[in-house]
Amino acid sequence: GIDNDNDCVIDECDEDVVPPSAKLPYVPDDPFKTYDDALTFLEQNLCLEDDCSDFLDLAIVGLSDNTSCTTCLFEVTVTDLRCAEFDNGMVTNGAVTQSERTFSLE
Repeated sequence: GIDNDNDCVIDECDEDVVPPSAKLPYVPDDPFKTYDDALTFLEQNLCLEDDCSDFLDLAIVGLSDNTSCTTCLFEVTVTDLRCAEFDNGMVTNGAVTQSERTFSLE
């Protein structure tokens, strides 16, 4: 880590200017048979990253009809919990502690 503001504390919240991220290292060639198969794959294979924290929260919301899906859409939210301040589930302190991404799995 780096002490960007020279206060002898490395990577504290006010230095965190890069949001956390979620990435998939690969997607299988064979299509998913069910919504649950796609969700399980996502839960087990997402790589969460942040430049300042290892304390990340993952939330996955399905955006497709979960009985069957030709293309399953999921909204993924990654939150750095050590810096976020919440009000009714929304980050309120303006810190770069959260990111959202939509994944489309077939």
